[in-house]
Amino acid sequence: MDSTEVKVLFEKYIKRECSKEEIQYIVSYFRTSGDLPDFPTIESVSQLLEQFPDMQPQTADHMFTSIIQSAVRRKRLLGYKKLGVAAVMIFGLLAGAYLVQQNYFSTYKNEILIPRNESITLELENGNIKVLNEDGNTAVLNKNGQLVGKQQGNQLIYTHKNNQKELVYNTLTVPYGKRFNVQLSDGTIVHLNAGSSLKYPLNFVNAADRKVFLTGEAYFEVAEDKDHPFIVNMEKLNVRVLGTEFNISNYPEDLKTDVVLVEGSVGMYGDNSDFEENRHTVLLPNTKGSFNRYNSGIEVTEVLTSTYTSWVEGRLIFRNMPFNNILRKLERRYNVKFKNTNPDLGTEEFNAGFKDESIHEILEALHTTYGIEYTIENNTVIIK
Repeated sequence: MDSTEVKVLFEKYIKRECSKEEIQYIVSYFRTSGDLPDFPTIESVSQLLEQFPDMQPQTADHMFTSIIQSAVRRKRLLGYKKLGVAAVMIFGLLAGAYLVQQNYFSTYKNEILIPRNESITLELENGNIKVLNEDGNTAVLNKNGQLVGKQQGNQLIYTHKNNQKELVYNTLTVPYGKRFNVQLSDGTIVHLNAGSSLKYPLNFVNAADRKVFLTGEAYFEVAEDKDHPFIVNMEKLNVRVLGTEFNISNYPEDLKTDVVLVEGSVGMYGDNSDFEENRHTVLLPNTKGSFNRYNSGIEVTEVLTSTYTSWVEGRLIFRNMPFNNILRKLERRYNVKFKNTNPDLGTEEFNAGFKDESIHEILEALHTTYGIEYTIENNTVIIK
């Protein structure tokens, strides 16, 4: 059971919807977490679990304040990096429970942050731009007026035609604050994250490789075709596969392009060369290849793939991530702007996990858990 599942159960408990078995799961999780620090103690967590729903507001306030103050003192002594994942989760859960009980979010005194709402667009082969609604149902036509694909909710589905003799492209662009999927004519499914763009053929010509062009982040479920390699191009880098699942993060503002392999194998090589297995980098499952855009070097490390692919399910997971990187991910996810006036904080590494929270709830969780101060001015979050 991961921290997200525990959080869901904890929220059910606060609403008095948990069964006895579910309560036991929560307590068991805290008792068996290997990286749990000395504070908060198992006893304090269990005590809150038992008493929190029935507490008077002033009693809850006193207990909550004591725990947070002790936690802050411990963070100052040990530093952020020495706090375990379980500790971060506990502080977040207790903070969330307290804020919900005190109806904090509905009385928030800061300026309201309003995420911008931009449209998903599809550029057709003739250069025309088509706006897609996330719950729409529209047809995609080629220049001759023939049906080549259709939209079903948050996914475009293209049909396969064998009589095509030339490559004709569409470009799908997903703005900050949204996600969208496309099923290509060969059956490959591509999940596009916020702030991403994919250029792809309406149909892959049989004699050629299956090549697409990516900016931003996408999770690929590539349909197997041993005779026609699937290639993802990103400026100086190509990623070549036959049939597999992997994640690519290639945002322009990032220093590196990260390729995380879930299953199968992928090859990484320069865009001006042909792939050679004995000369180029080949990733195995549960590894990440990081391509340096300045010197074209590739570093391979073992990783927990779910940390990098959780966004497909709408989750945000930060593991030992610099604060400035977290802010960039939040900007993309919610289409809001951040201004960090604390350069030292920008390089500090943090652990956190979210799923369905609003941007206000995430900001307050970071404030309560890590003591991060912020204000909202002119629809921009300013980190103190």
